[in-house]
Amino acid sequence: MKLPSDSSWTVRKLFSLRHIGHQFIKSKIGNGLSTFLWLDHWHNLGPLFQKFGDRVSFNLGRSLNAKVSSIIYHGGWRWPRLRNAAICEIIANTEGGLLPDISKEDEVVWTLTPNGCYSVKSAWMALRHRAPTVDWAHMESHSHLFFEGQYATLVWTSIRSKCCRHGDSLSLLAEVQWGSQHCSKSVSTIIYQWCLAASVYFIWRERNSRIFRQVGVDSYTLVKRIEEEIRACLESMQLSIHSDFDVAICQDWGIHFRVVT
Repeated sequence: MKLPSDSSWTVRKLFSLRHIGHQFIKSKIGNGLSTFLWLDHWHNLGPLFQKFGDRVSFNLGRSLNAKVSSIIYHGGWRWPRLRNAAICEIIANTEGGLLPDISKEDEVVWTLTPNGCYSVKSAWMALRHRAPTVDWAHMESHSHLFFEGQYATLVWTSIRSKCCRHGDSLSLLAEVQWGSQHCSKSVSTIIYQWCLAASVYFIWRERNSRIFRQVGVDSYTLVKRIEEEIRACLESMQLSIHSDFDVAICQDWGIHFRVVT
């Protein structure tokens, strides 16, 4: 969209903030006929193209212009049977309440109000950066921070699925215990250990940034930062692959590896 050259200062300022407001607009899926599968914000992970790029559309066999209706079948979801980490993450983060309703049309809603209707007050509060600090508005416990709080749960669930570990997120102690019980030299175990350590570090740093500097980022941005850090660390290691499962994980992370025969 091109802004007219004679636009007022107010209009130009609002136009420059459109990328901020876009995150608060979400499509509520009915029959899925008017919502783009990859480009629109309808999933819990946000616009899927922004998170996964065009590779996931290739894996799923759906074009970038595909509609959500292309994965709806008899009132439910029809996901491909692929052992692909990106597809696994999408499925794992599709909440039980996120179901299509083929008897209704798709609806665009404003996520900052209970009724889904836009309000100036809710937009103003979000632009003043109050929204990113809500999750830590009160004193949090250790268990809330790792990983029972909504923000931390979103971050850890996304990172965790990159290790092909799905299902409900566990507490930090339970995750550490699981890691110690499944300790091995496999690449999948090494990546899981890095993911857990990096997630704890970045979530704690994000908590301090919000409390002491009043600056925070959304869960999607933090997940990307954690992934970049983990990928950089793993690239510095000489990983030896012993199974097809490890090959699939490394390829999904974009990590160079050496196959041991």
